Amino acid sequence: TQFDPASDGYDPRSTREMPRWYQADIQFACLYPQPLTLKQIKHHPEFADMELVVRPRLSVQKVSERQLQLIRQISQPVDATA
Repeated sequence: TQFDPASDGYDPRSTREMPRWYQADIQFACLYPQPLTLKQIKHHPEFADMELVVRPRLSVQKVSERQLQLIRQISQPVDATA
């Protein structure tokens, strides 16, 4: 919508070559019995390069496949389809 002048999300400074914002495409995967806290994440050296640890901010952030597998291992997700 950032390229559409008729849209509320229109941004005249945004171009297709240099967009000013991106939309994250997310999907529900599973439930976790307890939240994984920032303190717990910082405790694991495997997360040292994670964006949340390096540049913490309140937004959607990339998580590598390796980090996701470790999060699942630590948090023990509940199968939501059962």
